[in-house]
This record gives sequence, C-alpha cells and structure tokens, in this order.
Amino acid sequence: MQKRLPRLVVSGLLIGMCLAAQPAWAQASASGIAGTVRDGSGAVLPGVTVEAASDVLIEKTRTTVTDGQGRYGLTELRPGTYTVTFTLTGFSTVRREGITLTSGFTANVGADLQVGALEETITVTGAPPLVDVQNVRQQTVVARAEIDALPIGQGSTSAFVALIPGLSDGGSVDVGGSGGAWQAGRATYGTFHGKIGLRTTMDGMRTQNTGTGKAPGYTINTYFVEEVAVETGGITAEGSASTMAMNHIPKQGGNRFSLTSDVRYMNAGMQSDNLNDALRKRGATTPQELRNLFDVGVYAGGPVLQNRLWYYTGVRRWGFRRQIPGLYENATLGSMFYTADPKRPVEFHELDRSYGGRVTWQIAQKDKVNFFTDYQNLFMSHGTTGSPASAPEAQSPYILKPSGIVQASWTSMRTNRLLFEAGAGWMLWHNFNERPETAIAPDAISILETSTNFRYNAPNSFFGGNGTDPWVVDRYVQRASVAYVTGSHNFKAGIQLEEGVIKGGTRITPGPNGGAVSYRFFNNVPNALDLSASPYVQQATMAPDMGIFAQDQWKVDRFTLNLGVRFDYWRGYVPEQTLPATRFLPARHYDRVDNVPNFKDVSPRLGVAYDLMGNGRTALKVSAGRYGDLSGLFYTQVADPVQTSILTARRSWTDRNNNFIPDCDLTNFALNGECGAINNSNFGQVNPSAVRFADEVTRGWGARPYTWDISTEIQHQFTRWLSATGGYYHNWDGNIRALVNEAVTPADFDPYCITTPVDKGLPGGGGQQVCGLFNVSETRFGKSSQLWRNSRSLDPNGKGSTRVSDFVSGEIDTRLSSGIRVGGGVDTGRTVWDTCFVADNPQQTTIIYITSAVTQRAVEQRFCREAQSWLANLQIKLNGSAPLPGGMMLSVTYQNVAGQQILADYTATSTQIAPSLGRPLSGGTATVAIPLIAPFTQFEDRRTQLDLRLTKNFTMGPKGGRIQAMLDLYNIFNANSVLARTDAYGPAWGQPTNIIAGRMAQLGARWTF
Repeated sequence: MQKRLPRLVVSGLLIGMCLAAQPAWAQASASGIAGTVRDGSGAVLPGVTVEAASDVLIEKTRTTVTDGQGRYGLTELRPGTYTVTFTLTGFSTVRREGITLTSGFTANVGADLQVGALEETITVTGAPPLVDVQNVRQQTVVARAEIDALPIGQGSTSAFVALIPGLSDGGSVDVGGSGGAWQAGRATYGTFHGKIGLRTTMDGMRTQNTGTGKAPGYTINTYFVEEVAVETGGITAEGSASTMAMNHIPKQGGNRFSLTSDVRYMNAGMQSDNLNDALRKRGATTPQELRNLFDVGVYAGGPVLQNRLWYYTGVRRWGFRRQIPGLYENATLGSMFYTADPKRPVEFHELDRSYGGRVTWQIAQKDKVNFFTDYQNLFMSHGTTGSPASAPEAQSPYILKPSGIVQASWTSMRTNRLLFEAGAGWMLWHNFNERPETAIAPDAISILETSTNFRYNAPNSFFGGNGTDPWVVDRYVQRASVAYVTGSHNFKAGIQLEEGVIKGGTRITPGPNGGAVSYRFFNNVPNALDLSASPYVQQATMAPDMGIFAQDQWKVDRFTLNLGVRFDYWRGYVPEQTLPATRFLPARHYDRVDNVPNFKDVSPRLGVAYDLMGNGRTALKVSAGRYGDLSGLFYTQVADPVQTSILTARRSWTDRNNNFIPDCDLTNFALNGECGAINNSNFGQVNPSAVRFADEVTRGWGARPYTWDISTEIQHQFTRWLSATGGYYHNWDGNIRALVNEAVTPADFDPYCITTPVDKGLPGGGGQQVCGLFNVSETRFGKSSQLWRNSRSLDPNGKGSTRVSDFVSGEIDTRLSSGIRVGGGVDTGRTVWDTCFVADNPQQTTIIYITSAVTQRAVEQRFCREAQSWLANLQIKLNGSAPLPGGMMLSVTYQNVAGQQILADYTATSTQIAPSLGRPLSGGTATVAIPLIAPFTQFEDRRTQLDLRLTKNFTMGPKGGRIQAMLDLYNIFNANSVLARTDAYGPAWGQPTNIIAGRMAQLGARWTF
C-alpha cells in the first residue's frame, strides 16, 4: 500500500489543476474577513483596496478590492491576528488593528473613509468582533493559548470534550491523560444532541481508520496543532458525512526561530485513593491507579528562507503505567489452571512516540504548498486498554508501527478573487497484535472458564505473528477546489475523494496447532473444544467515497444566505481471495464481491444569518441540512465471504483420564475417542444462515442512513469582552436499519411470565410479575435467515424505527483586557427512540443499527419507546483562566454530567419459566436473560469533576527565553464516580468495574525560546 502514495499525491494535484474543485473538509479551517466600506456620508465606496496583513501568512499580505456595493471578502486565511488597511485615492487611509481570527470564523470589519490626503493614515485599535454574522455553522474553537493554559491532560480528542457543553465522551473519561492514546481517541464514538459519531481531521483531511467510519485512527499529536475547531451543526455542503467534526489546524513555523521543550511527570505517590467504604460494599476492590505518567517533547520552527520557506518539526515520547483493576498475574502459569496472585497486580503500560513536521513553501507569488507528516510508533501492553476479563497471558499487546499521517496541499491565488486548492493525504494504521509479553510456552493452549467467562493460559487469537503480517486499516484522501469571492457573493465548488482498505484478521495463536484449537472448562473441568479455520485473512476495500459540492454565500442587505448542495457516492467491494489449507480445512477460493454498498445521495444544506441590529453585534441564524452517516466498511466486511463462512466449530470433550489432552483424532469430525462430533457440518464452508443485506439498505439513491439537522441560534456581543449564544436544536434519523430473522414469524413464539426478585433497587422494589416475554417454539428453534432491512419496510404502519432529538443550549465567552477568560455553558434536551413494531420475536424489537454508529442493540418491546429525561442529558461545563500576582496564572475546567445508566439483566432458568410457558425452554436452553429496568431511566450519581492548573512564569533574560513551571491537579474533589458496572442481576449486580481516576497531581515545565 505504501507504493500507492506518490500516485495519490500526484492525482490529487492533477485533479486540482484540471477540475478546480475542493473537498468537503477544507472549509473547517477556512477563516475570513469581510465587511462594507463607506464614505463620510454613509454611501458605499466601490474600488477600495483592502489589505490584510499578519505574521501567520507566509505571503505576508492578502489583498482584494470592494465591489459595486462597497463590500469585500477575504477567505482561506490562517487563524491569527491581522491588521486590515483600507486605501482609496482622495481619501485618508484607515488601518484596523488587532483583528483576531479563529478557525471557521469570518470577522465583520468595515471602515468609514474620510476625504483627505493619501498619506494621512487613521489607525483604529479596538476590540475584535466576537460574532460571525455570515456563517451559520455552530462550532467551538480552542486556540493554542487555551490548549497550553487549560488542564486538559495531554490534549487528546477526549480532553476537548470537557470544554464543549452537550458533547459526550463516548464512554471514555480521560483524567489527566490517564486514558492513553487509544482510549483518549474514543470520543469519536461520542454524541452531541443525540447525533452519534465525531469525524476527526488534521488540516481538513480525515484521520480515522476505515473500519467503522468513526473509529480512531491516527493519534493526533496536539503539540503539532495551532488550534482545534469542533463543529457541531450547521455544516455547509463543503462538509462530508456526519453532523459533527473536529478539525486540527497544524502549526507552520514563521519568520522567527522558536524552540519549545515540554515535560510532564507523575508517579503513584501523586495520586489519591478514591475507593471508599460505599464502593467496597458494592464489591469494588481496586481503584484506577496510575503508577507513573510521563510526556517529553522538543519542537522547533522557523524560516529556511524569510517569507519563502518555513518549517515546524518535533519529537515526542509519552506513556504511562496503571494497574488493571482486579487483575493479577497467574501464579500457576504453565498449568491448566489460573490462580490469581494478589501480590502481583497486573499493570497496563503504554509507550508512544511521534516524529513529525510541516513545511510551508511560497514557491511563487501566487502559489504555496504545504507538506506535513507525523510518523508514530504506539505500544499498548494488554490490548488497547487492558481488561480484567482475561488473564494477562491471554491479552496480546497492540503495536501500531508504523502509524501516522502524510499530507500535501497546494494553494494558488490566481487573482484577488479566484482561489484554487488541491491536496492529498495518507492515514496509515498498521497494527501488529503480537504474542503476549508474559512468557507463555510455545504450545500453550487458550482456555475459557465458562462459569466466569474468564480466558487464560494463552490468547484465543492474535494476528501479525513475528512482526510480519499487520492488520492494515489505511485511508487515502484527495481534494481539489475553486472559489470565487467578492464582497457580496462567495461561490465555491469542489470534489473530494477517499479510498481505504482493511486487510487483517490473520489468526496465529501460540502452539503447534497454529491457533486452530482452544479449550473450554466449566469449574476447571474440560467440557468442550473450539476449532478454528485459522489462519485466514479478511479484506475489504472502499473505492471510492466521493463527494462533489457547490456552496454559495450570498449577502442581501443584512441577510447572508448560505445555499449548498452535495452529491455523495460511496462504493465498497471485497477483492478476490484465496486461502491456504489449514490444519482442518483445504485451500479455499472466493470470488470478488462488488457494490457492498453502492450509495448515491443528494443532500441540501441551507442556512441564513441575519445581522439583527445592522452593527455586526447580534446575529440570528437558522440552518437545515441533510447529512449521510459516518459510513465505514461495515457493510463490506459483513459481505466478505471469508467472514460469512463458518470459521469456528465446537465439539464436546469428556476428559476421561484427566490428562487435559483431548484423546481423539481432531481431524475426524465424527464422534471418536473423548471428542463428540462437531456441532456444525458446514465448518469451513459458506454459512447458509449468514447475515445478508437487502438491496434497499446497500444500493441505490437515498438508501444510506442519514440525519436531518435543524437549528436556530442567536448570538450577541454585549460588550467588547462578552458574547453569548443561545439556541434550539432539532434532529432526526432516517433509513434506520434493522436485522430480521426471516425464518420465524411472531406466530412461532409462545408467551410466558416471570416474577422478578424482591430488591429495593429494582422498579417497584421487585416481586412483580413481568409478562410480554416469549420463547420460540421447539419446531422453529435454531432456524435462522438473518437479513438487514430498512426498518420502515418491516413496520406495518410504515414508520419503522425513529430517533428524534430536541435540545436547548446557552453559552458565554468572556475575554477581559486583564487577561481573565471564562467560557462554557449549559446544555440539555432529550432523545426519543421509538422501535414499537414487531418483525419476528414479539418480545424484542429487531436489532437496530444506529445511524452513524456500529452499535447494534435489541430492545425489549416493553421498553420500545425510550424517552430520555432532560435532567439525564443536562450538562454544565465551564473553563477559564486568570492571571495572578507574581507572574502566575490559574486555569480550571469544570464538568457536571449524568452518571452511568443502571440496567439489570436477570437470568431466569427453564425450571422457573416452565410453569408459565407450559413447557421447558426450546432446544434444551437452560437459562434466558430478561432485562428488568428500562434503558435510560436509572442512573448512577452525577459526575462532578474539577481540574486545575497553576502556572508560574520565569524569564531567563533577553535571550534565554521563558520557563513555565506547571502544577496540575485533576479531579480535585477526589470524586469516585462509577464509569462501568456489572449489569447482570445477581450477587455481583451493581459492582463497579471501573471508577474515575482519583485525585492526581502532575508536574510540568515548558521552555520557550
């Protein structure tokens, strides 16, 4: 795949020169300055030369001329501070200083020119505009100064969640960087106003892997980032799939040399124990304890040639060690049993390295190119996070080597109104899932203790054995665009192309059997064998994900119309594959599978911004848009004939001589010796019951899942230092998919009731009869023909599954001249899921594939209408900083959000059910799990988290630079909020399996020169 990069870079540049179009994502970093120029009488002035100058521009200045209505516009500006100069013969020159631009913000900067001598210059220094009266996008921008000042750990994707009211963390709570590179990126699974999934980009180019559409990929090193823009709605036609996006703007050096060195450290003595008696009574035994954490980096930037060639480069090494709660080394490693050694708790450790840089080259007066790369090696000792569900010897390390990103882009200002852009990039993600660090024997067999579902002795599988065969999930991007900008009319059109591959799944487990056999025990007694078709490789290809758009911004009096339309084409296929013979199976060949999926969509994006008072201080904004979901290769992987083959089989095992060796011929699939016959005669062949897709969900116009997003906002600048935003937001999903078993109908199920256990923690205290439960008839037991359908086609009323969200929000942004800054706000609302129709099992709704996510879920018909409460979705988030005497600064972040939801899955036996059902459960089934608590109705206590940073500045003389000493205190209140719990009802019900990390201190220092 590496050989493909040069061709992709060249093709991206050729597309830009030949087609002059631009991809969806570049808009996220585009800032601008626009306004109207008048004379002393208030009449508009055409032909005024407007020049914007800033140190962040390698070309130093950008120039345009006002149109016939006295309006001008400058776009595609880098974030930074600008001086704008207005010049017209016969009038005095006006210079506006201190205009601060953030990503995606268009500053309204006008001027009144007085008749006077040409050499006369009037300089105006005032507060920069805080309200964008032209764009309708909803976004939060975190500038470099805030990234450096605020206590947000290592500045990961999850860390920025703390700054945005309404944005969830996707199940990842990163306290002081303790989540690590993988977990810190899990915010991409988060939600905002009910919308699921966050698209992450670097300089507008996608950084996520191709597996699910929203999974983390490249681990963004925020020390290469100038600022972060999080768009949560109102995204124009330039925006590709999804209604949320986080774009990182890279640093680019400058005309002056700069050097920065950053160091951060903590150890076990710098963290408090937050495990109290209440949690111990619930069964919690081990807190989330960090042994150490470190982060060291050196970064330099400056000119190679003044105003022609800049660079920015850096090296970073970071990592940590933490105890995996409740997991201990195996004291009897090498035997057939696991014995926890409480004297040797297991530590998860991570070591990450980053080597990167960016070059900006003004190759000609009108042409500029950028090149950026970040080469990374990431190591995680026990999977991605470390799990207490498997012994350490059964958890394989993840080694991402190489991982990272390569990007190139070209910008050409052909005239002061005509702009061309093009670019290409490569996100590489190569995962060597290797043998465990624990010294296991070469012939060790993986064992699953089924009474506790605990695996030990060896991994069940891993891929990339001996560092030769990684799991590859790469993404390639190309873009090109043309923009024509006047003061009253801004038009942009473009094309975006992405390709991607998945190649992985090679399973090579330690031992002479090549990973083809693993054992199952029940209470330490062998009872079954699992046979595997390993090794095998699964493949999927995205070619292409293409978007073509046209976006027009048209200013009419105080109105600015944002009118856009986008065409998306998404196609995937599985290449032809040949698998070698394995221990149990002959060689196999599979033909290519094409057009899974083949989506075509046209999506309008409409918006209007109204300058309410005509002074640029109050804006009323309304936007509506249709967005495709964050499609990954989900469909393509499911359609892979290797994946849909029967890759595992099970056979019973009676270890009569107690030697823990299956004394039988394993290649003979019939009953022989101690081994029963395999449970599936189609082992290794195409699965006749494999999940399939109806054409209605994978092919054609408008078949892709989508979200309609509508919002109304008002923004007002009260003073030169205070602005506020309030809004109402409404969105809903369409084309929600559902998995139906066509081999059964509702008539094939018999009803029964049970009496719930008596427990004050259950609804009504328990002891109630629950009906609406069903068991499939004996004659239809095990029948399966699973098909993904559009849920509307399964509902007799034609409605299908629905998800509708309504939210309200209020935020403030305060920036005082004294240096005090306060931001944040309050956000609340509710999402209503309705799946109240029956397709096969009357007890359950069909399994739902949620828009913009991979999550599958089956909901009880008793709970088919889930209406989340406004209180459960209430979020309060604040952040700020303030200078203190003596060159010190205090900065804080505060969060108050809902706790983990409480569920209870009760295991009822066939004996309990039989009196009501009139027979035992079908197929000899011994138990069935029955939910007792409706989703999103009960929650753990709310999580309140306060983090603090105290900074002391030291000046090292005129040439020695500046040193900042930092003390970070995370989770100051030492909260012990439960992040995960046992939902299976029984003795361990409600037992915390993960709690927030206790109060921790971190020391840091930054030297800037």
